[in-house]
Amino acid sequence: MDQKQAASNQRQIQIDQLEQQNKELRKALRTSEEKLAAVLEGTDTKVWQLDVASQALKIFNAPWGAMLGYRQDEIEASVSGWESCLHPDDRVEVVAAFEAHLRGESDAFEVEHRMLHKDGSSSWVSDRGRVVEFDQQGKPLRMIGAHRDITQEKLYQQRLAKLIDHDPLTGLLNRSALIKKYQALDTADSDKAALLFIDLDNFKYVNDHYGHKFGDLVLCYIADMLKSMLLANSTICRFGGDEFVILHACAEPSQLIELAESLLAPFKVPLSVEGESMNVGLSIGISVFEIGIDCFSDVCQRADQAMYQVKRNGKNNLQFCSLIT
Repeated sequence: MDQKQAASNQRQIQIDQLEQQNKELRKALRTSEEKLAAVLEGTDTKVWQLDVASQALKIFNAPWGAMLGYRQDEIEASVSGWESCLHPDDRVEVVAAFEAHLRGESDAFEVEHRMLHKDGSSSWVSDRGRVVEFDQQGKPLRMIGAHRDITQEKLYQQRLAKLIDHDPLTGLLNRSALIKKYQALDTADSDKAALLFIDLDNFKYVNDHYGHKFGDLVLCYIADMLKSMLLANSTICRFGGDEFVILHACAEPSQLIELAESLLAPFKVPLSVEGESMNVGLSIGISVFEIGIDCFSDVCQRADQAMYQVKRNGKNNLQFCSLIT
């Protein structure tokens, strides 16, 4: 065998070795992907990879688009395809965070956002990734991350927030939520606002005569009535028992009187609830206050005093605290 033939044989051996190594690497990669898919199977976590140059995206443990109800041929496996599925209310924030990380302005891309499904519904995901490979000039080549469906967690958080801020019987805001609203008032439109303290007249008779279960139905019925008659700049809460408080972001006396009288009007005649007729009224005390100066408890106490003045004067009426003698 001459030297030329020997060199050729050596090159072929090297090629065969490289092909064998490549085959083994591909097999190892498939095995790793299979192991990853097995570990993540049954979870809501999907692992993805981005080729920065081509903008191609790949999900390792699920068909591309399956999470959103698409077939693989219905949506492009790319950054633009991903962006098209971002909820419009979240898109600007998410894309900005993604691009900021690619520019090296953050340690990781990390954001919670909504994705749009093929059927028009949406789901929440927690998305996190980072660049794992750079070229010699330090430009990003490859990015790896994972997104996890957190829709149920978000729904739980929303339900918990509602329980914290809402009265469980009527669905209205509760006292603590109203105090937050009071503290959040600003003087952009006016330096004064008003608080209306409402106590139901003759409600004790309803409870005693029909029972507390029926009394709860009446409370819910009245809560819905009051809420439906509010103005755009009003907030109502169930303060406790048969007491309601309205925070009105305007101190104009004529508007306050108009609001209070509109609330009183339906109670001029007997209410009919579940086929039962009953006389229930509203005693309304009104306190005007200076935003950012008067504390909630003082304003509430003044409105409460005005409400009791209505009780003493015959019930089912309104009274400004400044008119108390």
